[in-house]
Amino acid sequence: MKKTFIAAAVALLLTLACMTPMFAGTYDDQFANLNFNTLVTMDGSDPATNQMRGFTGDPAGAYVLGSTLQNNDKGIYRFDANTGANTGFWIDDDISYIKGEAVDDRGYIYVGITTPSNTDAVEFAVLDADMKQIYIETIDAFSGEKVGVNGTAVVRIGDAYKMYFVTNYGPNFIYCYDVTDPKAPKADTAFGDNGRADIKKLLGGEAEGQYVAVDTDGTVYLTALVDGVNSKGDTIAKISADGKSVISTGKFDECYGVWLKDDYVLMSTYAKDESCVIVANKADFSEVARIGQMPDSANYSGVCLINDRVYIADQGYNGGDRILVSDKITIPVIEIEEPVEEAAAEPAAEPAAAAGEAPIAQAAPAAPASAAQTSDIAAVAVLALVVSIGCAAVTGKKKN
Repeated sequence: MKKTFIAAAVALLLTLACMTPMFAGTYDDQFANLNFNTLVTMDGSDPATNQMRGFTGDPAGAYVLGSTLQNNDKGIYRFDANTGANTGFWIDDDISYIKGEAVDDRGYIYVGITTPSNTDAVEFAVLDADMKQIYIETIDAFSGEKVGVNGTAVVRIGDAYKMYFVTNYGPNFIYCYDVTDPKAPKADTAFGDNGRADIKKLLGGEAEGQYVAVDTDGTVYLTALVDGVNSKGDTIAKISADGKSVISTGKFDECYGVWLKDDYVLMSTYAKDESCVIVANKADFSEVARIGQMPDSANYSGVCLINDRVYIADQGYNGGDRILVSDKITIPVIEIEEPVEEAAAEPAAEPAAAAGEAPIAQAAPAAPASAAQTSDIAAVAVLALVVSIGCAAVTGKKKN
């Protein structure tokens, strides 16, 4: 009997040693009564002020980025996510209007640029982790038309990295580029119609695209003004990964900035002193909570959830801008078993093998499992644990 317990304990320890933490599911209760404080405030005399429109967070949690529109130093500012200290800045040579930026898990920053004239063309740039420009491209496809760039997003899909940005005013499109090599982006011609999805065809003739987020399976989430009643947005659309069809839509007044986290979609509302962040279920857009309301808010132009905290850009606050940050939320995790393979003995060298034969290429690491997969993985982990203990018990009985 003693041997049985020892065997079971060893099996349990081996199982636990092979486990890694993963997201466990929904955590609606964490958004209830969530408290917010000011991370940083910029008044009218600060160069990083007035109309912080673009906003995003570093996936690693080190910083948030905000881009401003209405001053001579308008560009992208980097703020420490813990202290609010201004730690970096970038502006393009033409001192353009930057309304959208995104950061990938390698540290590269992607920037959507509206030119100073707001006509004829748009641009996008890629910056390295030190905010140094490594690439810029002009899309000169809108002769005589007013055009700008709003939302920008980037996502890893398998081994590839894809960047998306939204053009609006007259030409309303979602562009998709493969940025696996950030120094040589190329249009993803499989997306939409030769690399761009037509928002007006997808959502209706008067639709105007705003901000965008993309899931790890390529599904696109777009905020848009469809009904034309609100100032910025009224609809969030879930668009197929190929950019050719709308899966579903949800209706939320003044929805604008958008961020995905696990099973949730977060939308900032551009609603003056009624601004808030709407937390909804990603699957069906059912509302979970409204958070971040402040009686003195201006307009919430963007939101992100990093470091287990929600960050909000309040554009135009008190004549300048501010960034709000929530208390830390608790995201539950489970331990997921990863199978351990026994190392196979190396085969003897084949006599006929050529001396200069090239080595076999190693496969790239797989992308992380999506949140939707974790419940199935959890069940497998639990089953594996039970079976391992059961086997140990049977072994013990036989030996006794």
